[in-house]
Amino acid sequence: MSNKHHNLLGVPKHANQHRLSRLTMEVHTHELRILASEVESYTDELIAALEAAEKRIAELEARKVTLPERYEVEICPTQSPDGDWYSREDVLAALKTARISIKED
Repeated sequence: MSNKHHNLLGVPKHANQHRLSRLTMEVHTHELRILASEVESYTDELIAALEAAEKRIAELEARKVTLPERYEVEICPTQSPDGDWYSREDVLAALKTARISIKED
């Protein structure tokens, strides 16, 4: 859990839920109790969505793409692990294999 979300997910969240539960018990109108319960439920849904989004971001950041073999281009293109060039089509194919969408100009 990141520090910026600690207040939503950590001890302060549970303290706020406890205060909300106390308020719900003390309130004498049915509508206010329902509203307090809905706020708590909605907050839990937001926190779950935030956690899912952070997990997905971490998965995307951890993804790796294997680039094709490079080329040495002096007289004619020759495959070489020490080359300075990649074939454009080979790079596009590697990105497509990794299911990364490509926007071409």
